Amino acid sequence: MVGDEAQPTAATEQLGVVLLAGGRASLDALAPAIKSLDLFVLTAHDAPTALASAAENNPDLAILCVDSLGPPAFDLCKQLREGRDLAVLMVSTSADPEVKVQAFECGANDILTDTTNEALISARLRSLLRYRKAVRELRAAYHLVAQRTAQLVKSNEELRREMAERQKTEAALHATEEMARRIQKVEALGQLAGGVAHDFNNILFVILGYCEILEVGMGPAAPLRDAVRQIRLAGERATVLTRQLLAFGRRQTMQPKVLDLNEVVEEMSAMLKRIIGEDIELVTALAPGLGLVKADRVQLEQMILNLVVNARAAMPGGGTLKLETADVILDEGFVRQHIGSRPGPHVLLAVSDTGKGMDAATQVHLFEPFFTTKGPGEGTGMGLAVVYGIVKQSEGSIWVESAPGKGTRFDIYLPLSGDLAARSSARMQALGIRESAAAGEAATILLVEDEAPVRELTRRFLENSGYNVLEAGSCSEAVLLHERNREKVRLLFTDVVMPKMSGRDLASILTRAHPGLKVLFMSGYAADILRGSGVTEPGVAFLPKPFTQEVLARKVREVLA
Repeated sequence: MVGDEAQPTAATEQLGVVLLAGGRASLDALAPAIKSLDLFVLTAHDAPTALASAAENNPDLAILCVDSLGPPAFDLCKQLREGRDLAVLMVSTSADPEVKVQAFECGANDILTDTTNEALISARLRSLLRYRKAVRELRAAYHLVAQRTAQLVKSNEELRREMAERQKTEAALHATEEMARRIQKVEALGQLAGGVAHDFNNILFVILGYCEILEVGMGPAAPLRDAVRQIRLAGERATVLTRQLLAFGRRQTMQPKVLDLNEVVEEMSAMLKRIIGEDIELVTALAPGLGLVKADRVQLEQMILNLVVNARAAMPGGGTLKLETADVILDEGFVRQHIGSRPGPHVLLAVSDTGKGMDAATQVHLFEPFFTTKGPGEGTGMGLAVVYGIVKQSEGSIWVESAPGKGTRFDIYLPLSGDLAARSSARMQALGIRESAAAGEAATILLVEDEAPVRELTRRFLENSGYNVLEAGSCSEAVLLHERNREKVRLLFTDVVMPKMSGRDLASILTRAHPGLKVLFMSGYAADILRGSGVTEPGVAFLPKPFTQEVLARKVREVLA
């Protein structure tokens, strides 16, 4: 095969490729040994040809004949070794030790001085080829290890990122679960508060009503007059507390109307300035063309007032109180991070102060009833609980941002109203009530109430206001009284929740038989219980218990007007 010029094939590459560089005579001397190894041979007679062949064919072994190539053989050896894994065998018949030294200095793996010993030549060639193979395998293993190491580094980095993301997700989940637990706790407290409302309101109604009757009947110098007054004042405080609990539990009876929140804030500004004092600056930033919301105006005013009072308490040395409004759209990302909120267009009311702020531990309990950071006797702890209940009952959400020394900001999101018919006039108008004596004195009222103490007191209130009263303890009794006195009865004043038949059903029966009959409902039940009865709908006359004689008289005049 010596002297044949051909491209290596896959089969010959497995045996090895040898580049022979030098004179023909020297190369022929190596032919028997090369042939015994069945190697593929490339030949080159000078250094340039050898370099070109090596670059093209990437041989496993280069055999350089020093005798024929001369000194350039050593430079050729250096050039062949640069950047290549091939082994180099130099052949020289010279006995000069300096030749061997030069051979090894230029990078040769071995030098052969005896070209007559075929067995020795074959052994040298096999050794060099094994070396070449080992070097290549070692380098391939090195590259594989480097590649696998890079993959491991990349995998470790991805794992670190995944672990960091997982920790972040777990932290967010923990925060969400904690928020959900707090919401459930507040909801449970709200249910407890609303559950006792009816019975408590009826009890307070009787206490306050008879106190009012006693005070009217007593002279100014009566010895027990002050005691009765103290009973009435205590009952009134209990009434306020009951309403606060109902507001917190979202069980107040609401009369929602389409409102412009900017108008509510503007009309309250003068009052708010008096409340916060001269050392606190009130700043308003109201968005022009603000969208409308559907809510109970009285409750919205109570909500704003409670937040302003809370802000004033946080700024004992003065500061700035800011009220802002804006149209916003809550997206899915916001909703995921703020449990209880709903996506879509909303109106934002932000109330912020430059006060002392609060830590995270305080914020956890912020909306719980009776929780307060004030000293004994300085607060009931119901202010923010009432705010929370009003916001939730208005189908909104409330969020707080605060830190010690950084002030506090409450963001309230109320759903944008879809009632376009009300956009022309969202401002509340004072209701004019005619004070016609004839409308009161001549009217006969059918009173329906299943609890005797409440019915008795209500009858006395109505009679004291100049009305004629027919009283019934049940709906069936009321139907019979109406049949007998149909021409006289002008107003049905009925409780809503009663045994066997509701006040709403009774009203339906009587108004079908008597189309001109006016109807006024009353109840001490929470709003969520009354919601399905229809008595809290717009246009339906309703009076929540407890009420005073004056309030009852005014409401009756309004309905009869």
